Amino acid sequence: MKGICFIKRVFSLLIITTLLFTLCACKKDTGNWDSGSIYTYDVYNSDGVPSNIMLYNSGCSYDLAGDGTLTFSYKNGKSATFPVKIPKLYTEQRNFYFVYISVHKTSVAYFDEHNKLKITYSEDMGKTWVDAQSISPQQLTEDFPAKVNINLFSLAWMGFTSEYDGWIIFGSEVRLGSQWHALYTTKDGGKTWEYVKSNMNEVWSRVMTGANFLDKNIGFICFRTDNHPITVFGTTDGGKTWAMMPLDMPSKYSLRSYPQSPYFVNGKGYLPIYLYSDDTLIYFISNDGGKTWEYDPTMDKNISKSP
Repeated sequence: MKGICFIKRVFSLLIITTLLFTLCACKKDTGNWDSGSIYTYDVYNSDGVPSNIMLYNSGCSYDLAGDGTLTFSYKNGKSATFPVKIPKLYTEQRNFYFVYISVHKTSVAYFDEHNKLKITYSEDMGKTWVDAQSISPQQLTEDFPAKVNINLFSLAWMGFTSEYDGWIIFGSEVRLGSQWHALYTTKDGGKTWEYVKSNMNEVWSRVMTGANFLDKNIGFICFRTDNHPITVFGTTDGGKTWAMMPLDMPSKYSLRSYPQSPYFVNGKGYLPIYLYSDDTLIYFISNDGGKTWEYDPTMDKNISKSP
């Protein structure tokens, strides 16, 4: 009997070990989850064409061709093409889309040819795609001071901070220098999105130029300014409340600033700020998870407005 019991115990241990090994093998390697590649926004060359400069290279990139074909490149040499062409909206002047891309997840938010918002994501570098639950125009505009035509939404930012936690911010068209925003978050990897009731539009309803989250609680939104100090707001409660962060512009530069999306690498935060009048990128650095930021003059970079 003892021999039989011993064999049963060994057999049970083998089954448990096999199950644990299988679970570990199936789990994504998210220990090094990063912000994904970060590109500039609202930076233009001398002809008024947006300059899509990569601020942080996660090893993955994307490109949108003139015919709406969206392609992805990954650091392992793999590439993929988005199954749908991104149409041009607003009298065929430009495309509405935003891409989050990393080795862990690729996600695209865009308006289709019927002006319907779509959010689609892939967890295998573009081999297969999953459509998220749709977000209605009524949800997008429910907290705005005036109803905004869904066809006139001008921008979006999106990202993921883990395998399951993600966020997306939509921006309305600009009216007399004002812009309104709506924040949604996901807890299931992008399958469903939930609206976050926030004071975002109360504290600063101006033109947004960047956004990112460090984790599901800590986030940042950045705004264009012409005659104000650097305008960046932070949240520590997942976007419910936002407060302006104290950032002092170096005296040698003008106040006309376009803060870009901050990002974190190995715990160190980088906040790039484009100074239009000076044609320069400057950086603020954080070593405490975004609580405080300090200007680093050694990272100043001149950007040519020429193509």
